[in-house]
Amino acid sequence: MSMKRLLLVPVLVSATAGPYLWMDDGWKQWASEQAQGAFGSSQADTWDPLVALPSPGGGFPPPGIAAGDASVPITITDLREALRFNVTPAWVLQRWPRVSTVRAADDLSGLRVPLVTGTRVDDLSGSLTYYFNRDQQVQRLSFHGYTGDATRLIQLGSQHLNLQPEPSAGGMMYVQRWNGQPTSVLRISHSPLVQAHNPHSRLVVQLEVNRPGAYFQLSPEFQQLLQYDSHTGRW
Repeated sequence: MSMKRLLLVPVLVSATAGPYLWMDDGWKQWASEQAQGAFGSSQADTWDPLVALPSPGGGFPPPGIAAGDASVPITITDLREALRFNVTPAWVLQRWPRVSTVRAADDLSGLRVPLVTGTRVDDLSGSLTYYFNRDQQVQRLSFHGYTGDATRLIQLGSQHLNLQPEPSAGGMMYVQRWNGQPTSVLRISHSPLVQAHNPHSRLVVQLEVNRPGAYFQLSPEFQQLLQYDSHTGRW
């Protein structure tokens, strides 16, 4: 990796500090009112998010690049390696040097990690959460972050996660439905402030994918976000 690309890593990683910082003021205000009122790389196309990962040492990316805090290395992770359902809590804890534990409202336990897939404009930076059910299986994947070009992510979602495009104003929506109800969603919108000198954060990415083959509704947070989109005419 060139020195120029290495210098880009701290800029990309800055987006991973807080997974909800990109939500605009309109969404925050609307959500608050509702709460008060009612409540990568080139790989073969045979990639499958349910196929087991290779054992450690079988071609994983380098251990990491220090950015800011030298004691917390930033790991460059291929997107197809990260977006898998056939992983265990132990694998997540071994794969990333810093992991946060979170709880979900629907009786899932989550492990949240910083995800940086590279330094290209179509790479991603943000936070990825693996939600495990009582059987220690990944039930849900949730990513919140940024990219400069969503083309690769859209192709991955369409070809392998069964996400289909739906009409959307001011952005892009890709949805998987079960009996008419959305069960997985890729939501892409423009950043509140688009800066020419920072092309990697032009787009805000919010992705929630539930385990294929098993009906499981979207998280309450993502359902509320979609209600906001419907309320404002975005979707």
